[in-house]
Amino acid sequence: MEATFSQTKVELGQPHKHINDNSQSPAARISIDDIREALKDHYKSELSIRRISGDPLDLGSCYVNLANVEGPFQRQKNKDELKEQAANIYRMSSYENIPETNTLATFPLEEFFNRRNLRDGRNDVPKTILVQGRAGIGKTTLCKKLVHAYQQGLWNDRFNAVLWLPLRQLTAYGARNLEDILRHKYFAHYPELEKEKLVAALSARRDKVLFVLDGLDEIISNVRRENDAPLREFLRHLLRQQHVIITSRPSGTDTSILPDLDLELETVGFSTRNVKDYLANVLNPEAARAVEKFIQQTPLIQDLANIPIQLDVICYIWDSLPSDLSKITMTGLYQLMTGKLWRKDGVRLQKSEAGKELAMDQINKLRSYQLDRIMAIEGEYLGFLAFKGILSHQIEFEESVLIDVMEELDQLRQRTNQDFLPIQLIDELMQTSFLHTADADLDVTKDKSRCAWHFIHLTFQEYFAANWLARHFQTIQLTPTSSSTLSMTTAQTAEFVQQHKYDPRYEIVWQMVAGQLKGEALELFFGLLQGTPRDLIGGRHQRLLAECLKEARPQLNEIALKRLEAEMTEWLMFDMEMYHGDFKVHTNDGGRQRSLGSNSVFPQEIMVSIMNQSEEARKYVLVALRSHRYLAPPTIEALSSCLHDRDEEINELAADALGGQSTLPESSIKSLFSALKEESFFCMDSAAQLLGNQDYLPESTMLFLTDELLEGNWSTKIFSAEVIATISFRQVSLPESTILALAKILDDDGDDDDAVPIAKVFAAHTLNGLTTLSEKIVEKLNSSLRYGNQATRQIVIQVFHNVVVRSQVTLPQSIIMAFVNALGDNCDAVRNAAIEAIGVLPELPESAILALIGILQCGSPDAQVSAAQALGTQSILPEHAVRALVIGLEDKNDFVREASVRALYNESASREIIIGSQIAALKSNDSHARSSAASILGKVASSPKFKFPEFAVISLVDALQDGCDIVRASAAKALCSLTSLPKFAIETLVAALQGEGSNVRVFAAKALGVQLELRESTISALVTALQDEVLDVKKSVAVALSIQPKLPESAAPALASALENEDGDLRNSVVKALGAVGTLPESAISALVGILQNATDAQWTKVSAATVLSAQSELHDSTIMELTSAIQSDDNDVFIKSYVAEALGAHTILPEYTIHVLLGILQERNIFYMQIVKALGNQPSLTKIVIQILTCNLTDEREHVRVSAAKVLEIASTLYHYFFTTIDFASIRNAVLDKRGS
Repeated sequence: MEATFSQTKVELGQPHKHINDNSQSPAARISIDDIREALKDHYKSELSIRRISGDPLDLGSCYVNLANVEGPFQRQKNKDELKEQAANIYRMSSYENIPETNTLATFPLEEFFNRRNLRDGRNDVPKTILVQGRAGIGKTTLCKKLVHAYQQGLWNDRFNAVLWLPLRQLTAYGARNLEDILRHKYFAHYPELEKEKLVAALSARRDKVLFVLDGLDEIISNVRRENDAPLREFLRHLLRQQHVIITSRPSGTDTSILPDLDLELETVGFSTRNVKDYLANVLNPEAARAVEKFIQQTPLIQDLANIPIQLDVICYIWDSLPSDLSKITMTGLYQLMTGKLWRKDGVRLQKSEAGKELAMDQINKLRSYQLDRIMAIEGEYLGFLAFKGILSHQIEFEESVLIDVMEELDQLRQRTNQDFLPIQLIDELMQTSFLHTADADLDVTKDKSRCAWHFIHLTFQEYFAANWLARHFQTIQLTPTSSSTLSMTTAQTAEFVQQHKYDPRYEIVWQMVAGQLKGEALELFFGLLQGTPRDLIGGRHQRLLAECLKEARPQLNEIALKRLEAEMTEWLMFDMEMYHGDFKVHTNDGGRQRSLGSNSVFPQEIMVSIMNQSEEARKYVLVALRSHRYLAPPTIEALSSCLHDRDEEINELAADALGGQSTLPESSIKSLFSALKEESFFCMDSAAQLLGNQDYLPESTMLFLTDELLEGNWSTKIFSAEVIATISFRQVSLPESTILALAKILDDDGDDDDAVPIAKVFAAHTLNGLTTLSEKIVEKLNSSLRYGNQATRQIVIQVFHNVVVRSQVTLPQSIIMAFVNALGDNCDAVRNAAIEAIGVLPELPESAILALIGILQCGSPDAQVSAAQALGTQSILPEHAVRALVIGLEDKNDFVREASVRALYNESASREIIIGSQIAALKSNDSHARSSAASILGKVASSPKFKFPEFAVISLVDALQDGCDIVRASAAKALCSLTSLPKFAIETLVAALQGEGSNVRVFAAKALGVQLELRESTISALVTALQDEVLDVKKSVAVALSIQPKLPESAAPALASALENEDGDLRNSVVKALGAVGTLPESAISALVGILQNATDAQWTKVSAATVLSAQSELHDSTIMELTSAIQSDDNDVFIKSYVAEALGAHTILPEYTIHVLLGILQERNIFYMQIVKALGNQPSLTKIVIQILTCNLTDEREHVRVSAAKVLEIASTLYHYFFTTIDFASIRNAVLDKRGS
């Protein structure tokens, strides 16, 4: 009698459809569609995006921009930046350069798996991709978009499934192998039996699964902190799957654990266009325009708007912003954001006053001080938590940390006679807008201990920390410098500031402290900053004061402000004197130190004030301002006036300094107009570049440029066309007059004007980007299409083509007929443009069809080909068009015939016509024509749901006996499309397999391999062909044998012999073929064991070898010992060892030595313990010693040892007998059940 401790599991939740169960292998019982459907169920709740307000956001409105990181220089630069960021707990400066000005190559999501040049120089499809990006920039959104794209059909032909795995959940789930994470995360709600089927099926197909591993940085710290070797090994195993996309913050990119990368990308935040589109999606039109203008005019906001989560917060608080936005500081902005979010949270937390719950409208009417009062406890706790986190380099907080901080804050409050914090405070804070968890799919109401929490963004943690410090500055009582001291005296306060004022981690904190203080507390704070030590030489002190002054300026009294500005002016003048006129060393190039003025936070008011003191001062300021990403309007005006200076060096420096400004005020733009008419080429070029860099130009500016385009001199024509072309890709629409002027430029032959050819290039560039055309513009372009030169005709056709593609507009028939006429053009470029344009038209009018037929019948060969291609783009062809193309099948010109075939191919009714014509072509005297005919027949044969006629098969079989190798190879290749060939065809292929021509033999083997059923004589012929001298033939034969469901045992010796070849692809196919043989001879088994011991064989070949061995019912003891050695070998990774363990587990009786080796492995944490457990548990008998060892393990201090021992005992077939004869059954049974529960 057998004993079992398994219990029936009652599954909760929605019922699942029954998974089909009609095959022998557990993995094979599940189809790819079953796996995809199960994963789709899992992802239902995970692909949603919610705004900060709680409203859902369509995934299509979430933009992710990627840039390709290329070259060793860029890589080293990134590494240097990452080291600096890691040292600063990876804080994201509000002044960091992150927008679309990134010069790296953009990378569309759809092109992830296109063939390209990889990092190692190969041109191939990338398999391992690293995507780096800062906090909040959109890495997880990218993962969601990848899953969503796959669900919509993208890459379905490449991958069986997409597994998106937030890596931090490896710790939460306690997973140490893939099967565990599949069970507990992806298929958790399926009944036990179906769950195991899904796990087995997906594991078996993992070589065609795309693993999206999200947040490498979030798990690396756990691996390092806990020194968790099994977790690290499992992580390494995941990172080395066949197809992997890895996301990480740069600070967490541990190169020691990363595999070799094929591609490295960077998420670069929202572009200007993304920001505009996002605003249009979430705000009403008026508010969207207002926010866009605010962003354009406010440097601080431009920084924040590139970060998706921050842009959402800006939109959320828009109605709370003051009317005068020009004076808002970073601190003021965060105060407004925090206040708006607190109001929302106050309703959620059911805040009350005098025992009565406050309604939403009451909370919304509260003044700021009243809101601070009702949210005081939450604000105090978050401030303390934020500060403690920055002090201890921590941005992620587990529940235990939150509780410890609460206890510490309670002790502080008790020392000042305040009440204890509410017991439910932490639970309530988890419901607020400020604390988030990335573990979205864990039930945090039940399992908070497994979650890690973080502030909505690092800048909010810095704001709350500053808020905590500012409140204590007001009372001269600060938070502790260590966990043992809970208050500080004034002297200790000064010491704390002295210790940390130059610490990069406190950079934003000090600025926000300055922005929140007033009166004496603010003056005290500046006094402490001015105290010793002072880094005057390195410039850190001046930077610190400049940053804090920027935030504190509105609160400082006039005397204190003037004193600080006077001191900073003296520093600036002293710094200028240090350079002795050599101002171009103000960058870090060559290791030279940057000037004080080049620091982006140095007050521009002070810099502008010294510009008129001397020419030297002016040059110093102009060079320094090149490093300022944003310039205030007074600064821009001062620089614009320098563009007209007589000194060309001043012109150049001013242009460089203005070069990065994309939102110049209108007054500055007007001053650039006059610069366009200057005699100095440099001045004109600078003005053109500055105008082209603008995100938007007012209509008056566009009209000025239009006039210059038509009536200006040669230089203003060129520069005006350049500006219009550049701005058109950022500006939604251009004035009609400007577009007409560009079209007129196209018509100008430019015989007497050297500027026209250059201006034409810019005009074409602009016109090709248009999305709509007015009637006047259509009329003008139509005229150009009829009467223009070749270049003009090509450009105009492309313009119409692009407008149709982008806006799905219907073109007038006159334009369509002009396209048709262009098919007979003498210029290849014009004809090709016309074909492409016709191809995007949804339906051609009858007149256009007739015109195309006429060209096909009477045109030149080139025109005939173009006409056939144009007809082939139509989804439905009328009968007379089909007849014309059939006539084209018999044309003397090869290219016309091929074009006619391709055009007809999309017409299912025309396939028999194609077959007839190509069978006739097989009898041609031209071998090239015969080969082409066979290839075309093969394409027709591969058409889905089309029954290829037997007479066509006979013709292809006849071609297999052609006197030309090329024709025979084409015929054999064509037969590869048919899976049920008649006997005579099979026999001819077998003969070809033994004949001349290696390519013929390659395709003959492939054609035989795809047959649904092969006779034993045919398989014998394939086995014999394994001895072919040509490697490609051997490989083709091996693949054909590997896909057979069953092979005779007589095939095993030849297959084993083929394993002597060193080619990896051949060896892998041969191993798979051996899996189709029943009982293997010792020679084959020895060859398979040899693969497991061979360090040079590929991982998947070793996996296949272990899988084949696991199917053998009996293995010699010597083989078992060799497998035991393989599972201990350092040459095999854990993935291969798991399959070796399965092979051992399939053996009926394992030697005692092997059992003890397996027991020893269970003592260590590893990611394949379940395979070991099954191997031991499936033994028909275990010795008393083994049972006693397992029993002792049930009380081991190490959890993984206890759990694995319990599982072995649970499934051991002789467990019941040994329990009653050797140990107390009840106690062990309870222990087992307890450990199963854990």
